[in-house]
Amino acid sequence: MNYKIADPNQSISNGTCFYARGKTSNLRFIPCGNAVFGNIHCCQAEDTCLEDSACYNGRYGTTYLAGCTDPDYEDESCPDKTLWDGMTVATTMSCALAKADR
Repeated sequence: MNYKIADPNQSISNGTCFYARGKTSNLRFIPCGNAVFGNIHCCQAEDTCLEDSACYNGRYGTTYLAGCTDPDYEDESCPDKTLWDGMTVATTMSCALAKADR
């Protein structure tokens, strides 16, 4: 019998996630697609992958930045966590909420 390995599927999560240069993410963080087709951002499993490398957790209603599949963390798919670049996750806040807190 001959078995054919299925062609890669862009919709199936595949790859290793990094939260900073050379720092592998916890296994609960998965790519938002298949890294075979190029680097892509990562989110926690069961959360929603958004545009601009962001993620949404519906249970807590939070939007956050996590990581990407580029081990050098230089690809445009890697979220810019600036001050929190060594952290696994950086939670975001809406401008409206930030103004309301003043």
